[in-house]
Amino acid sequence: MNATIDRMMKTTEAATILQRSVCLSLECHYLGNNRQIDLGEVVEAAGGTVTFDAEQFHVVERLVDRKELREATRAVNEAKHYLQTRAIAAHRIFGQRTYLVPVVSIEEIEAWLTRQEAIVRQKAAAVAARYDMAAVAQRAALGPLASTKYPTAAEVAAAYSIDWVYVSFAAPDRLTTVNRAIAERARVRYEGKLRNAFDVTVATLHQSAVEVMRDLEQRLAPGADGKPRVIRGTALRDLEEFAAHLPARNLTDDQQLAAIVARVAARTTGLDVGTLRQSDALRADLHQAAVAARAQLEELIETVGRRAIRLPGAAV
Repeated sequence: MNATIDRMMKTTEAATILQRSVCLSLECHYLGNNRQIDLGEVVEAAGGTVTFDAEQFHVVERLVDRKELREATRAVNEAKHYLQTRAIAAHRIFGQRTYLVPVVSIEEIEAWLTRQEAIVRQKAAAVAARYDMAAVAQRAALGPLASTKYPTAAEVAAAYSIDWVYVSFAAPDRLTTVNRAIAERARVRYEGKLRNAFDVTVATLHQSAVEVMRDLEQRLAPGADGKPRVIRGTALRDLEEFAAHLPARNLTDDQQLAAIVARVAARTTGLDVGTLRQSDALRADLHQAAVAARAQLEELIETVGRRAIRLPGAAV
């Protein structure tokens, strides 16, 4: 009976989660930089006569030095990182490259993706402009095994892109006009996805918070020699970013999670990396707060699966 009630609560609350968010599907495209080559050609070119089963070996060559593609690749990857920090990854629910975007963040995220799309095109054009020269250099490095098939500059420029669409995952009610049995099976599967949406949303935020605290803890802990580690300029960035976007991403109104993160974030108010570097006491205090928060979050992860987090106004 309790399990049935729990499933009902999760289904209802997950439906509320979907009311507070929209599902975005992100497509990321890159230029392929590897070509498989015949291992027999490699052996022959080396003057060898080794007998082997070529099906058991796979050899690839790089068409150009990876450094030539780095900026365009990074620009595409930044879109994924951005959504991971502003939305909830939903690939376990709705498939690869899907995210639950909080309704309150749609305009901000849409504007950012539009700007990033232009940046990706700009970086791709820069790669295309120097691609022929990069190919010449790589052919020289590869010698007789160099590929003869290279993309054109236009193909290089078109290879990098990001694209996104907003998709709906409403219950398949129209199936009732076709076949009621099929419609019922589809409804059961849909409700299963909703319950999974609840679990994934909670788990994603909890695990992300644990990783932020663990990273902060490691940055502030003494080194193996007992001496303070060098604190980089990004030491507080992940915590500040997570805390800033948690109110929008917290689709389940998880007050325990919010309180734990807020307590640590409050200790960094008015604090910068320079101050941390100069004060062992502040460093130790923040380190202790991160350790305590991580322990609380890990305990929360262990217990939250055995109960449902109620959303205000949710009906059972």
